[in-house]
Amino acid sequence: MLHCKDWLLVFCACATLNGALGFDSKIVNGTLALPGEFPYMVSLRNSFSGRHSCGGSLLNRVWVLTAAHCVNKRDAHKINVQYGSNELDRNSTNVANLAKIFVHDGYDPSNRYIHDIALLRLDKPAKVEKDFMGVRLPEYKMQTAEETPAILIGWGLNETGGYIQNHLQKVDLDVFSDAECSRRHGIPMHASNICAGVPEGGKGQCSGDSGGPLLVNDTQIGIVSWSRKPCTVPPYPGVFTEVSAYVGWILETILDAEDEEEFGDSEEGTNGIEGILSGNLIVVPHCFTFIRAPEEMVLQYGSHELEPKEPKYKEVQAIYIHEGYSATIAIHDIALVKLKHILTFDEDTQKVRLIENAKLSYENVEVTLIGWGLNETSAQALPHYLHQVPLRTLTLNACRDQLKSVIHKTNICAGGNGRGQCSGDSGGPLMLGHEQIGLVSWSIKPCGQKPGIFTNISYYLKWIVEIMETK
Repeated sequence: MLHCKDWLLVFCACATLNGALGFDSKIVNGTLALPGEFPYMVSLRNSFSGRHSCGGSLLNRVWVLTAAHCVNKRDAHKINVQYGSNELDRNSTNVANLAKIFVHDGYDPSNRYIHDIALLRLDKPAKVEKDFMGVRLPEYKMQTAEETPAILIGWGLNETGGYIQNHLQKVDLDVFSDAECSRRHGIPMHASNICAGVPEGGKGQCSGDSGGPLLVNDTQIGIVSWSRKPCTVPPYPGVFTEVSAYVGWILETILDAEDEEEFGDSEEGTNGIEGILSGNLIVVPHCFTFIRAPEEMVLQYGSHELEPKEPKYKEVQAIYIHEGYSATIAIHDIALVKLKHILTFDEDTQKVRLIENAKLSYENVEVTLIGWGLNETSAQALPHYLHQVPLRTLTLNACRDQLKSVIHKTNICAGGNGRGQCSGDSGGPLMLGHEQIGLVSWSIKPCGQKPGIFTNISYYLKWIVEIMETK
């Protein structure tokens, strides 16, 4: 753990469709959404007129999930996003511009809008509440059972030829099986579609709801894609892009984009980071899952014992989580914590040295993990004394092969074969000699059997400096 003076650094995501079958992307017979009920819901708007066109959902503070047909072949500067309100407002100040649009390569409106999914990268993080959580993604290829109750939300027309709703609407629907949906529409549904509505019709999506989320317990299972005209006419349920079929695409697109565009990263070195880091600690955001305010957290320091006879504590003044962090997509697991009062260094408390060069890869090197985590998955208590374990890093490709998961280039992979992190080690340091190069991020249970994933600090040096210089 990094002991500093008064900081703790913590490294702990529209329009009408006029197809030959009379498709219409379009909520009908809904009710008003409650304030704060769906904090991740956004409105895609014309950046010049402020006019609403489509819905979308925030995965985190910088990434939006929507439908491809809402943004296909459109310039990013012609669209902006209103967030943080149930009310549409052309003069709202809660508006973010787009940096880039990512449409699925396989999107084809002529083939019943197959692969109707897109991601939007905001040019700056949305200024949402500190405890904001983006919409949850489903598990990869998760199947949603027939007749599962779901909720559709949006500002779309109340009927064909009706009006855009100024207040966010919600409506209860039921999920249809693929077979029943295909039978009702008289055409085969794509395996990447999911259908929802009510058997008698009269409830569902209408123009302006496109791109918005279909939800089951705050997990987004669908994206409004298309439906028959007039809106909600029986016996046709609405057709959605099934999000679980695209979890891999979402992760890969975001991770590749963060690498290619270098959002929040820099080729620069530390520029005197050692002096700036005086008074900071390094941890990870997911450590704060159940912490809503700084005053709910204290720092214990100055001892290798987890429960020393004379413990030393420091109160926390503020917590700064990376704007791109998302527990759902396991990216940018890094945060900074500022202490209320200066921490005094002595023989028991010293600051760690951070790596000084940016964007380094650590493959096939000997490292050391430090922490008070469980010594095995089934252990009932944390150890009393601080432990260390030597590990060896792997190449990221070898790690991907073993974990069968998306690993970002801003990660380090180390351990396995009975050695590594476990519950209670999160946020702890991975050391290369006397320098900290990583932070415990996540791993697969049982503990130590597979390699563990760490945040690579060298990719976040500029972010660390910027937070501490501005905050």
